[in-house]
Amino acid sequence: MKPLFVKMPPYNNEEGRENVLTLVRIALKEGIDAITAANTHPVTDARLAVGRGGLSGQPLLEDTIRIVREIRLEIGRDVAINACGGIFTHLDAIRAIKAGANTVQLFTGLIYEGPSVAKNINLGLAKYMTQRGIHSIQELAKSEA
Repeated sequence: MKPLFVKMPPYNNEEGRENVLTLVRIALKEGIDAITAANTHPVTDARLAVGRGGLSGQPLLEDTIRIVREIRLEIGRDVAINACGGIFTHLDAIRAIKAGANTVQLFTGLIYEGPSVAKNINLGLAKYMTQRGIHSIQELAKSEA
């Protein structure tokens, strides 16, 4: 059976945080395999064809890091978290992993940087880890470097 990831919406206030953490608890109770944090930020703008859309890309990174960290604190280490939003470089991926993500997801970076973005992130991660004597992503997550 394929794993089920549930994507959580972004939030930027305490009410939103509590709502998302409630959704996380419900999803866990229902047996999901992983959480994806977070989604695009809703945008309303008359210039958009339907008047609204979603902001994605680098402007989301700080919220992604914060939301991953807060969800990780809520759920502990037993469930995977996929960081989604603003990941463009190996340094972005490292920040997400240190915040509690097990995996990172790319989309906007792929659009702007092309298919080589994944290779560049992997090469950057490998170099970073080799230079610091880090042998696994789990070790990276716990490292201070």
